[in-house]
Amino acid sequence: MKQFIITILVSLFTFQTTNCQVIEPAPNSSPQKFYDYHMIKYKKNKNAALICGISGGVLVIGGITYSLLEIDDLFWEAIFEGEAEGSSAGGIIAVSGLCLLTAALPLSFSARKHRKKANLYLSSLQNTVGNIRIDNSKNLGISLVIPLN
Repeated sequence: MKQFIITILVSLFTFQTTNCQVIEPAPNSSPQKFYDYHMIKYKKNKNAALICGISGGVLVIGGITYSLLEIDDLFWEAIFEGEAEGSSAGGIIAVSGLCLLTAALPLSFSARKHRKKANLYLSSLQNTVGNIRIDNSKNLGISLVIPLN
């Protein structure tokens, strides 16, 4: 029975890790596939950067607050009891928050890079209406001619 449970757990974790990968399109793929690929990468990197940045900021503020409260408690303990020992838990929390904040920077830069690449592929696409191809130039205009015979 133990082997059955271990096998189920191992297969469950294996399927979760292999399902998360995004495969890069082949070099001869359409620009739409490249655009979709880079937009997926952009969204994932942006979300990871936001999560790291917000949690890192919360940890820095929490660590500093904990350290300040701990210093205040140590001050009163030193006055009334004579001697107090301090711990560095607040400092460790704040330093781990700074590490998360620095980890968010490369993720946000990578997200920006993928967004720019996706926009380049999007601008290379040609829009079609029926059999008519429309280029994506910025000076595109539509005119209507009414004959007055």
